Amino acid sequence: MQPSIIKTTNREEKKIEAWLNGIDQTGYMRTSAIPDLAAMATHTENRAHILLDAIDFNEHICPKVFRKVIDLSLFKIDSSLAMLDFGMQRVDSHLLEHVLTWLDQQQVCIKQLNLATVAQCETAWRYLMRWLQQTRCEVHGIALGRMNMSMPLLRDMTQMLKHDHLKLSRFDFGASQWDFQSVKAFLWMGGLSCSPNLIRIAMGDAHLCADGLRLFLEHIGSNNSRINIFSSGVVELPAPALERLLERMIAKESKMASLVLSNQSLDDKTVMLLGRLIASETNLSHLALMNCWYDHSQLLDAIECAGVKNLYLETVTAGQIQILTDGLLSRGYTVERQINRHRIKLKRVRTD
Repeated sequence: MQPSIIKTTNREEKKIEAWLNGIDQTGYMRTSAIPDLAAMATHTENRAHILLDAIDFNEHICPKVFRKVIDLSLFKIDSSLAMLDFGMQRVDSHLLEHVLTWLDQQQVCIKQLNLATVAQCETAWRYLMRWLQQTRCEVHGIALGRMNMSMPLLRDMTQMLKHDHLKLSRFDFGASQWDFQSVKAFLWMGGLSCSPNLIRIAMGDAHLCADGLRLFLEHIGSNNSRINIFSSGVVELPAPALERLLERMIAKESKMASLVLSNQSLDDKTVMLLGRLIASETNLSHLALMNCWYDHSQLLDAIECAGVKNLYLETVTAGQIQILTDGLLSRGYTVERQINRHRIKLKRVRTD
């Protein structure tokens, strides 16, 4: 039986070695790949620290197991963590305490924090709110995850956005659910205007009524708004509200620098306004249309010349990309990068 035990031990050690080498090469830690750490002691001796760029909870893990990962003292974060994603984790306060205390000790900058189901555990949510208030870390972007809005949650989020030390510049609505009263209360409490750092808004996969979306877009498009980067996510925007936003962006005083529209069904008036926006020289420097449904010929007819400096186009078929590319090349654009048959980046070359 002894050879079998040795063989099993060697197999586990190989798994650990492959796991460590994978993280060392990519900087990416996924919880689904964490092996049995029982034989880990032999791999910690005389081994240099492994730098982490991202931590992805793509599979639920026991908090005690992740505590063991931390206690190995093998993993370090140089200065910033590109992503901390609680995606598939059933988050509780014990896990948050392990992870966030560890990050606080290293005083890192978290570029993107995806909350996933954190709000569904009250003790975890309260721990997170206290940590955000007291932490020495910076958190530049937060995605809300799955949560049903209520007045206590709205107050917490408003306070979170006010924490200047976080330097929070990007706010993603994730899969959150809002009724009209929640939207009104959030904006009335200064949700999108209480932080001087907040400039980027992404709608994610949020669920809002048409009137709630209208209020958000009116606020984002107003002259007093600090938001200058907006992404629709996969939320279908009401045509009248989107048209009004585009009309404001065409104006010279608009501060909007980047607009991303994805999975939108665009009517004739919206397409005409998009064409006018592309042809206008405003503060808008980047415009992306991703898998939107619209009349491509009608869009080209509305574009007199190249105005917006950078365009990113993604269509359902390669034929649609070809039609758009041919039309835009004749209007003062050049292909910066052909990503694949369905995606392309174009750059303005017109100088007059």
